[in-house]
Amino acid sequence: MRGLIVAGAACFALAACGAETPPPVAEEQAIAAPLDATADSDVPLPVDCTQINAVFAAFNEPAPFASLGSGPPIAPANAACKVAEATAAAPGGPVIHALNCTLYSSGALDRATSAGAAKKAFVEARRQMDACLPADWTSRDGAVNEIDANEAMIYESAADAQRAMTGTSYTYPVQLRKAWVEDGGASGWRVTLDFQKEAGGQ
Repeated sequence: MRGLIVAGAACFALAACGAETPPPVAEEQAIAAPLDATADSDVPLPVDCTQINAVFAAFNEPAPFASLGSGPPIAPANAACKVAEATAAAPGGPVIHALNCTLYSSGALDRATSAGAAKKAFVEARRQMDACLPADWTSRDGAVNEIDANEAMIYESAADAQRAMTGTSYTYPVQLRKAWVEDGGASGWRVTLDFQKEAGGQ
């Protein structure tokens, strides 16, 4: 299946490509295609963790995720991703580096008919993430903290989970979300997967 090439500062195709509210970043339109992990069959394809492993490795780069912008679109599923960076509102706060991926996007007039396709994209992304998580990472239901999300999953390392309980603020390292977004003519189902890493700060 072809990867999806998207115009922008950095695009990256993932096999399945979090703050409690993702940080604001420079606007850059991402074009998404439906995630279709089963090709022409109902039998799920084997999970290829190559791209997801590359993303987890990129967490530890000096500029997290920066190298992914030149990566080839080798994944079997379509995803539109972009590398972004947001500075903290408070002086001296951390910079948040992110890889934001749109796995599915529907139109505004087909909410009921597109719900199944959005669910399929969410379930497949969750399947691939579960198969490719590093050894010390776990997942948990994140919908309780996302009022506007139909479904959400949070992925974090053991150190991240500890920091979530003791820190004054917390940025989700990875967040998978399925939600109906109300945005006028651009409303629709969105399935997104956001990887985020705080860096710097005093």
